[in-house]
Amino acid sequence: MPVEKEANVGKQAKASPVVGQDTDGDGIMDAPAGLDANGDGIVDAPATRAGPTPAPRPAPTAAKPGKGMMAQFQAAMQAAQSDIDEAQKTFKLNFDQARFATGTGPQYQEATLADMRAALLQLDAALSTLPVTLQSVREGGYVFDNSLEREIPVINQQWNGTMPRIMNEVLRRGQELTTTSVDVGRRFPWNGSPPEPPEHANAVWNLTRAISSAESDIRGMYGGLEKHIRDVEARLHKAQALLERMRGISFRLQPNEYPVAACAARYLPGASDEEGPNGYLFLTDQRLIFEQNEEVAKAKVLFITTKSEHVQEVKLEVPIGAIKKLEAEDKGFMGHKDFLTMRFEAPPASRPGARFHIQGSNEEWMGLINKIISNEIDSDRVGAKTVVERVTAEAAGGPAAEKMPDIPTNCTSCGAPIHVKVVRGMTSVTCEYCGAQMRV
Repeated sequence: MPVEKEANVGKQAKASPVVGQDTDGDGIMDAPAGLDANGDGIVDAPATRAGPTPAPRPAPTAAKPGKGMMAQFQAAMQAAQSDIDEAQKTFKLNFDQARFATGTGPQYQEATLADMRAALLQLDAALSTLPVTLQSVREGGYVFDNSLEREIPVINQQWNGTMPRIMNEVLRRGQELTTTSVDVGRRFPWNGSPPEPPEHANAVWNLTRAISSAESDIRGMYGGLEKHIRDVEARLHKAQALLERMRGISFRLQPNEYPVAACAARYLPGASDEEGPNGYLFLTDQRLIFEQNEEVAKAKVLFITTKSEHVQEVKLEVPIGAIKKLEAEDKGFMGHKDFLTMRFEAPPASRPGARFHIQGSNEEWMGLINKIISNEIDSDRVGAKTVVERVTAEAAGGPAAEKMPDIPTNCTSCGAPIHVKVVRGMTSVTCEYCGAQMRV
């Protein structure tokens, strides 16, 4: 949620003492009262001031994916909005002491580190949404990337432990820089008419360097944590987009089948890179599916479409285990066009292969497909046991890892031999002699 920047820099919290006075007559504004309560010359940490401190955010609970939960997705986010606003309000209260009186020195606004404080508030607001968003995507049916349940509580703990030091540093450096700014304006006055006095230019240059150095030092205190927060945020947003796309599909998921990824794509049945239906390529933990989803011209006059209809239908459906070869090709300017060529095992696939121009990353899609084919995706599912846990359970006499289901060696209708290999994603086999289907 975007954070509104503080327009009135000199506005005081109700419980804050008046600042901006020069009681000692040295021409420099006094520091806000209460910033150095113990008189040690160091600004006190915000945790020692009156007012609420940021409450530790609760760890998210892993919700079991359920049916009919997609309608609750938007409702969950709206219900969480008030909590997010309250958390941001609490965080702002702890930054009230960083509001300095309006100064008259050069670059005074930059010296208050207002942009740095706004960035911290934005990051805090983003962190506040992570547990709620995770809960929503789990309820919506996204069951993978189970490390999110571990990462988000750790990030919250690190943030709660780091923020007092960062806030204290922002207050201390901001007070030093604003004092320097006022001092530069008092010692080297300049009305703005050229030429600029060399002394003023040199003092402003040194102040600018000091501001940049302070911002760099403060960012260094939380840069790694910010990168982690943004990474988790991006993964959750991708899961949200996937679930949103799944809401409008024309096909049904099989029992115990869950979505992994989706992207806009063009199916290329021929040799041309430009001819073929447009739609979306879907990847689940069982199948690869291409669904055409576009407006198709039905009548044209002088190359102008006069009649069209919307077409949405599955053009390709392949058990994920039938993919035996993947090839990636980058074309176009700077290689920004990603093409995926797949070779299938037929049967169980109904064709020998397929080619797609995807609006995504070749490397990402190849990695996900190989992860599913190798069954590695199963350990990434919510509630899945780690490798150590599985080995320990098997050694203790527990159930072994799941195996591929067996199929009959002969057709149950005509008795003909069945030679089809069972692969991941298959739900049935067809007798090549009588056409009878048998579930596996």
